[in-house]
Amino acid sequence: MLKNIFLLLSFFVHYSCYAGSMWDEYSSVYKIKSSRNTLLIGMTLTALTREFLEHSVIDVIQQEVPETNRLGTYNHTVDLMGQWVPNLAYSGANYLLGFSSDSDQSAHFENANVMLKATAYAGLTTTILKYLIRQKRPDGSTNNSFPSGHATTAFAFAGVIGERHSLVFSIPAYLLATAVGFQRLNNDRHYFHDILMGATIGIAFGVSVSKYNRNKSNLQTSVLYQDNRPAGFKFSYQF
Repeated sequence: MLKNIFLLLSFFVHYSCYAGSMWDEYSSVYKIKSSRNTLLIGMTLTALTREFLEHSVIDVIQQEVPETNRLGTYNHTVDLMGQWVPNLAYSGANYLLGFSSDSDQSAHFENANVMLKATAYAGLTTTILKYLIRQKRPDGSTNNSFPSGHATTAFAFAGVIGERHSLVFSIPAYLLATAVGFQRLNNDRHYFHDILMGATIGIAFGVSVSKYNRNKSNLQTSVLYQDNRPAGFKFSYQF
C-alpha cells in the first residue's frame, strides 16, 4: 500500500512539473528577447501593411495572382508543404538518426522534439486567433482567414531550421516557407496580412522553442527503497 502511494505521488509530481515545463516552454516566446522582438516587429508590420498598403497596392496584386495561377502544376505540392509535411519529415528523420547512430543521439532527439513542439505551439496560437477574430477569407468560403495556418506551419519549420542549422539549410527552408505563403495568395485563400502574421507566429515559436531547449532543466523523479520497502523520493534536475 505504501509503495503504491509513493508511486502515485511520484507520478503526480513528475507530470505536474512536466505540465509546468510545457507552459514555460510555450510562454518562452514572450520571454526570450529574439522571439519577443520577432513578434513585435511582425505585428507592427502586419498592422502597417493592413492600414497603409493593402488597399492601395496589395489588393491589386492579390486580384491578379489567382487569375493567372502562377504556380501552375506545382500548386498542390506547395500546398502540402504548409500542412506539416516537411515538419514531420524532419522530425521523423531525426528520430531515425537518433535510434540508429551511436553518437549525437540526444541532439537528434532534441531536433525532432523541438520541431514538433514549435509547430504545435505556433499552430495552437494561430487556431485560437482564427476563431477569436473570425475574418472572412478572400474567396468567401469560411470565417477563419487570419492568421494563415499554412504560413504558420511553414515558417515554424523555417524558424527551427534557421535556429539549429547553417545557412545552407536555412535559406532553402525560408524560400520554401515563402512559396507556401505565395500559394495561399495564389489560391485566393488568404490576404497578405494573414500570411505576414502567420509567418511572424511561426518564426517566433521556432526561435523560442529552439533556444528554450538549449537551456532547459529536466526533472526526474523516482522512489527510493530501503530493505525492499519504499523510503522516500529522489528528485534530480539535468541542466
